Amino acid sequence: MALKKSLIKTGRNLFKSHPTFYQKSVEGQRAYRAEEVLTATVAVDGVTFDADEDSMDRMDRIVDIANWRYNRLIAKDKLDTEAAYDQVYMDTQIPWKTAHNVLETVSVETICKAQELALYQLSEVWVRYK
Repeated sequence: MALKKSLIKTGRNLFKSHPTFYQKSVEGQRAYRAEEVLTATVAVDGVTFDADEDSMDRMDRIVDIANWRYNRLIAKDKLDTEAAYDQVYMDTQIPWKTAHNVLETVSVETICKAQELALYQLSEVWVRYK
């Protein structure tokens, strides 16, 4: 989405700048790339995830919090790395809406795997449509 500024009348002869988002039009190869990025999916452990950039951002927030929890368990609770990993990445279950619009419960590790595949797939798309 692109951002442009527009003026909005707030009162008698008073205006303020207001950001407005709009969809940029894309043509040719860029349109094919945009379509492929928006409709990308990956499958991990029998669950099909959306692999578009917005979905990867959501995955990233889950992984960021998991990384923080992992580091805290090692530093503060003095857990060994394997126990901390199991507790954070394997035992923590997250409700996630799949690409097929079904709510599944998946581990943080599964989300990490999906994000890794999605990033790899996205890089292939960008190279294909230079």
